[in-house]
Amino acid sequence: MVLLFTIASDDIVGANVGQFGELRLFVCPEHHHEFHADLH
Repeated sequence: MVLLFTIASDDIVGANVGQFGELRLFVCPEHHHEFHADLH
């Protein structure tokens, strides 16, 4: 399994794996950024 994702900040406070195998990394709420990744 290969995990591909992009992180533009070190302020990650949590992660959530969706039912379709996508990974969402959430950063500090002040930035309002959300990153998506695909699990292959």
